[in-house]
Parts: sequence; C-alpha cells; structure tokens
Amino acid sequence: MNNSEKILAFEYLLDKLKDWYTEIPNSNFNNNDFSKLKVLKLNFFAAAVNANKENNGLLNIFDKFHAMPYGHVESEVYENLNNLNFFSVSSNKTTINNNPDFEKLKQETRSEINFAIESLKKENNNLIKYSAMDLVELSHTYFSWRASFNLAKQQNKLSMPIPVEMIKTEKKFFIL
Repeated sequence: MNNSEKILAFEYLLDKLKDWYTEIPNSNFNNNDFSKLKVLKLNFFAAAVNANKENNGLLNIFDKFHAMPYGHVESEVYENLNNLNFFSVSSNKTTINNNPDFEKLKQETRSEINFAIESLKKENNNLIKYSAMDLVELSHTYFSWRASFNLAKQQNKLSMPIPVEMIKTEKKFFIL
C-alpha cells in the first residue's frame, strides 16, 4: 500500500472512531479528546486487535510501528498527521475539515477497518473513552513495546522499529 492510500485508510479509521465516540450517550464530537497522542494509540490498538499468527489484521496497512516513549507509533501516519484531507488533529482534539469521501479507498480496506473497530468494541467498548495517557499505559503492557523500547534505550535512542511478527504473536490487552 502506498503512502497516500495508507493516510486515506487512517482517515477512514478516524471517521469510524468518530462514529464510535458519538455512540456514547450525551457525547458530541465537537467536544472530543482525540489528541494526536490518543489517535496514534487507537491506531495501534485497531491494527493489533485482529492480528495473530495466521492473520495480519490491519498490520497489512499500518506496518511501520516504532516503540517510542509514549508507546507504539505508526511512523508514516505520525509523519502525515498534519497533512490529512478530511480531519485536523491537534494536541487536544480532532476536527472535521471537509465532508469525508472514501470512494477512492478500496472496499476491502474499509471492511478490514470496520471489522477492527467492531472487534475493539467487543474487547472493550469503553476503550474509546480512555484518556490518551490511559492508552499509553495500556500500550506499555505489550511485550512488543517493552522489548523494543528497552533495546532503543540500550542504544541511547528514543525510537526502535517493532517487527510486525512480534505484534502478531504477542498477548494483547485492551482493558486497564
């Protein structure tokens, strides 16, 4: 998948996260807490939820995770957060810029993302309500982050690539 397709897939994921958020009683997306940190963490959990030895889940799309101080970060998504077409993601919230149009996104990709969101809801329907720091804490329970970030620190770095295979085969947690 090329970079522009990945970013469009991320925006579709954001749109589905927005829909999930608005399912919360008395919620209003205009008052959301979808900071850069929070959407990057939710991106990881969506990518990991259906990944296992036999299935990559969304790791087919979001495949460049790095262990950084605040958890798993998909580097190509991170590098493009300020270049989205339909959303603006700031340090404290996400706003909709334009009416999202995902006609150019393959139906298969949309279906995979929809399935990941439904799977996350089944694992923990309240995950969408977690604060960014709670999501960071949850991501720090993953072996892939602990092992990769420890390796980064040993090399005096703050970032280390995480092999997709490591995420696929590790135990997954979705509740603090």
